[in-house]
Amino acid sequence: MNPGILSFAYPCSICKVTERDADLEEDCFQRSKQVWNCWITCYNHKFLMFDGNQFQIHIYDSSLLDKKGRAVMLYVNKPDQKDGKKMVVCCRNDKEIYAEEMDVPQSIDGLSDKALFYRTELAATNKYMFESTAHQGWFLGFNPSPESCLLKLVLRHINKDQVDEPCEFHLRESKK
Repeated sequence: MNPGILSFAYPCSICKVTERDADLEEDCFQRSKQVWNCWITCYNHKFLMFDGNQFQIHIYDSSLLDKKGRAVMLYVNKPDQKDGKKMVVCCRNDKEIYAEEMDVPQSIDGLSDKALFYRTELAATNKYMFESTAHQGWFLGFNPSPESCLLKLVLRHINKDQVDEPCEFHLRESKK
């Protein structure tokens, strides 16, 4: 499958989600009703897109909310999909990022999943980072693509409190 790539688009206002669900089981993630369309931009103001489609972010509630940040799943709705399946950002065991076609699950047992990331806001910046739940200390980021001027979505290892611009994202609400 193709990794996510970046291309240009027009930004809108920043989106924030704060609602929490109270019915959580220990060591699992429950899909909330919160889904939002956002443009995801990187350090050089390019937008994350997959096959020309913007990303949606689905919030998952967890008992670990206050420890790690909000659990989220990033995906695109493909216009030709009639069965509800999404193209979801996932991590392989070798820490490579890929897109996988799947239904967005209602719940996920355990403490990690290839398709879940902890979204944390960087203090006083309106920027966010996405840490893999499957690979602690590894964050979504960008590397230059050798084939083009686009950037490739990757997992990057960073130490706690380390500054790494390619792992910092702006989230801008889309008007749909």
